[in-house]
Amino acid sequence: MKACVNRSCARTRKEDTGIGELPDEILVLILSRLTVNEAARTSVLSRRWEHLWKYSTGSFDLRAPEVGFGWEGGTESHLSRFSGKSNYTNWVNRVLGSHRGQTLDEFRVFFKLGKSYEEMISSWINFAIKKQVRVLELDLGFGRDNHHFTFPSLSHLGFSSFKNLSALYLSRIDITDQVIADILSNCPLLEELSVRYCSTLVDVQVNAGPNSILSLKHFEIFRCGLIKSIEISAVNLISFKFIGAMISLSIKNAPILAQLEIGGDYCYGLISDLGGLLLVHPCQLERLVLDLNCMTPVDAMKVFLRGFVQFCRVKYLELRVRLREQDEHSILFLTVMIEACPYLQIFRLEVTNYSMRRFLNEECSKDLPDFWRRISQRKPTMEDIRCFRAMDSNFPLPSRHHHNQNFLYQCLETVELVGFSGHPAELELAIYLLENAALRLQRITIDPHLQHFASGFMLAEKVLAARESAKQFETKLPSTAKLVIL
Repeated sequence: MKACVNRSCARTRKEDTGIGELPDEILVLILSRLTVNEAARTSVLSRRWEHLWKYSTGSFDLRAPEVGFGWEGGTESHLSRFSGKSNYTNWVNRVLGSHRGQTLDEFRVFFKLGKSYEEMISSWINFAIKKQVRVLELDLGFGRDNHHFTFPSLSHLGFSSFKNLSALYLSRIDITDQVIADILSNCPLLEELSVRYCSTLVDVQVNAGPNSILSLKHFEIFRCGLIKSIEISAVNLISFKFIGAMISLSIKNAPILAQLEIGGDYCYGLISDLGGLLLVHPCQLERLVLDLNCMTPVDAMKVFLRGFVQFCRVKYLELRVRLREQDEHSILFLTVMIEACPYLQIFRLEVTNYSMRRFLNEECSKDLPDFWRRISQRKPTMEDIRCFRAMDSNFPLPSRHHHNQNFLYQCLETVELVGFSGHPAELELAIYLLENAALRLQRITIDPHLQHFASGFMLAEKVLAARESAKQFETKLPSTAKLVIL
């Protein structure tokens, strides 16, 4: 590489000053810290820089929307250059054909390419293997026929293993149970595996071969519709995420598993049947995320108020819930899960706020409850809290004014409310947490930006109203805490 680059650049060294005075090898190392898109932009600096980026060993992040350099110099817009699949694939092929480095750290492709591009995509994967890629990420979407690209077997690619692969992320790509098993058996350094929106996984087994131990530390299965079972035996596994239907899920021999994320119908079924997320020993977990978006507030409350086992080591708890503007229900029942984590330090609530306001005209809105019309016309205030009614008198809710010298939340340091809209249910929960947190509470962060089904001016208006509502917390803060509104 040195001789090649030096011959092409020797005549132009005097053009460079500053960083350009460094040897080619050092410049290539610097360029390797950039993505290929960023590194290629330096080709217009001078004739010496024209070819340096081609020896980069950094990240090939081939996201079409982020492409901003022209192959003949200058810049071109994404929309004019990559409006069609053929333009995108031609660009990727030119990038790969120009690369002269021996290795590659990361290779990422993001574009809607279906089964008709199977041979070409396989050649890209083959390129990545030859370059001893460490991180491989493919998100190919799907075409009009909804036929995903099928990830090839290692034998089809002509390799016995991905010997340097440490992370594999596949989204909207079909992969079979057997190929997953082969990858786990033949990628000795693989630590992270994520499969999302796959329609061919059925019975997944994550375990080592007879003469090996899995290096796998992080494993994710997300919305794979036909999956029926997952069996895991991985002594190095640290985190596991599953969002999907109610299936047969077994985790054995995972002694250091400390981070668990569960969602979809499986989450509802698990906490309904077991009341304690007993996939692993409850005192093993340190980080717990429950995605409850598949559940209505009524269903979630009935499940939560049955109680949970104690999670004596959980320090981070994240709950994701859905809340509609017209809902009059309290979400104080979520505190049952918080109280099951006596050493909790960080609590994060993510609210998916389903706004129906844009679908309703003035004529039909008069049939809505007075409560909804009131909070739709102005920012909600703490006075709206008194409008709540209990969902079921058989389930006693925790008192918002439960205040004692010992406090409920002795270790709580940080509260994060993401998707905050100023709904009275959010206000009530936040007040309850503030009133029952000890003086260790340092920060409450309000982020109103995760509000679904709203856009443009309506979204901007909602965010401003939410920020105004959040300012009401100032008077409720402990002396040690800081309010941050994003």
